[in-house]
Amino acid sequence: LGLPPSYPIDVAGELVQHPDCQCIGRAVKQAALRGVRARSARVPDGAGRELAWFPTTQRSRARLVEIEPFERWYWG
Repeated sequence: LGLPPSYPIDVAGELVQHPDCQCIGRAVKQAALRGVRARSARVPDGAGRELAWFPTTQRSRARLVEIEPFERWYWG
């Protein structure tokens, strides 16, 4: 997606700028990936999430990391 591994901090030690995040969110939305949702959640402590994948069928596979209700994640 183009974000540094240190996200939300960039390679210069600064917060990744909101326009950069918006471009990624727009690209994800335009790709119309089934079950992928984006929201702006750039926070200094890294607790927010920019993208999430919600498996849409039993064939979908994901590695469980954390369970969070959609409403809490999306509306944060």
